[in-house]
Amino acid sequence: MYNAWDAHYRQVNVLRFTQDSAALLSGSEDSSVSVWSMSKLLDNATQNDLPIPLFTLSDHTLPVTDITCGVGLFPKCRVLTASLDHSVKAWDLSSGTLLTTFQFPRPISSLAWDVTERVFFAASPDGAIHQVNLFKQSDDKLSRVMEAVGGAGSIGVIRITDEDQQAAKKRLISVG
Repeated sequence: MYNAWDAHYRQVNVLRFTQDSAALLSGSEDSSVSVWSMSKLLDNATQNDLPIPLFTLSDHTLPVTDITCGVGLFPKCRVLTASLDHSVKAWDLSSGTLLTTFQFPRPISSLAWDVTERVFFAASPDGAIHQVNLFKQSDDKLSRVMEAVGGAGSIGVIRITDEDQQAAKKRLISVG
């Protein structure tokens, strides 16, 4: 072990590196995510100093359960964080700002993000998997325009309460 320190007030649940390994993200029972610079953590000159995160993402209200990092070099990449508070939050790491929040009918324990960042999957502890399309295609078949869903702190609510059971099956997959 190179170094150890108290990074959170409560137990750390998840550690993830950005795609280029330039940053380490730690998610905790204290409902926050800390973003750490790997170059600062590995700097021999500061090994006796208490590390300070670049910033802390603190918009969840219950423990953080998973983190997934998007494509791109740090800090020009996005991150998704999942929590027992039934939400997945999208963050911009260049500014540390919340881009949008997705609410689910259940707590979220695990995330998977498509490499094109157009869709992600959020899994619940009971085995339910929710697909969230981050872009929608316009109804105009000639234009082929893709529009972003959510953004700038807005909330996109995902609810699996369709009256039509066939429509609900397309968005909710039970596993197990």
